[in-house]
Amino acid sequence: MEDNIKRDRLSLVQIGTEPYPNDILLNFQNVYTSEKMMVTISKKEFYMPSGTHSHSDYEFYFPFVEGQPHIFGDKTIILNKNRVVPINSFLTHGLAREVPRFTAMDIMMDKDYVEDLSMSVFGHSQIEFECCEYKISPELENLIRLFIDESKHVQSGTSFAQQCLAMLIVINFFRCFRSNRSFPLVERNYRENEGIKRVIEYMNDEHCSDYSLDEAASLANISRYHFIRVFKAFTGKTPYNYMMDIKIEKAKKMLKCTSDNITSIAAALGFSSPAHFNSVFKRKTGVSPQKYRKECLS
Repeated sequence: MEDNIKRDRLSLVQIGTEPYPNDILLNFQNVYTSEKMMVTISKKEFYMPSGTHSHSDYEFYFPFVEGQPHIFGDKTIILNKNRVVPINSFLTHGLAREVPRFTAMDIMMDKDYVEDLSMSVFGHSQIEFECCEYKISPELENLIRLFIDESKHVQSGTSFAQQCLAMLIVINFFRCFRSNRSFPLVERNYRENEGIKRVIEYMNDEHCSDYSLDEAASLANISRYHFIRVFKAFTGKTPYNYMMDIKIEKAKKMLKCTSDNITSIAAALGFSSPAHFNSVFKRKTGVSPQKYRKECLS
């Protein structure tokens, strides 16, 4: 998927029939990828010529420039910055005029992945979003931030976390964007689901293992899509947040009951670096690991 997306970006991004010059493509070097999803953020303002292109993947486009006309199929829309526009598979799109100081963020989603999730949610694989601008919800913003954070700091469980976050981002799109499918209104109660209990036990025992979303869903004996919804209904948390909370609780015990240094604790819990461990610990508890240990010993 990652290679396919990169190939699409390099071979199908065109001005008329001519590919974008390499100096334009190089402006999209902040790239964060997983198996089914890629986030690209322009690293600086740059000149972007007019022109249209298309590709097989679904694209979710976040312009950071104000009031620029964009072409989507047979219509032209003037977009505001800090909005998001869903772009369906193979829809021709691009800038209606050149932008001297262009900057944006893109999320590319594998076509088969989006359609598989649509089948799980709606019972139909073919989904088409209404191509217009939508506000960026705080939930979506947070999910993207977490995805980027996981991509920057590869550690045990990163693949699982990325899969969970990618799925949650797509479900957010399903819920917040108008499409040819309607979201089901009736939710089942999964609070007694024994499969989720098995997964929770496994996560506690194997919190440093590198397992996948498919493996966790298989252990629960439910589909990948339903696994995340069921897990959140049962625990009140996403699998990603639950896994991180397990790690932080184990870190608290190690800080309180052992003399292990911060670097050793971070490594034992599968964090990519002491700095990343410090960042996550402080975000979850409000204090640094050093300060937490000091307060426990005082």
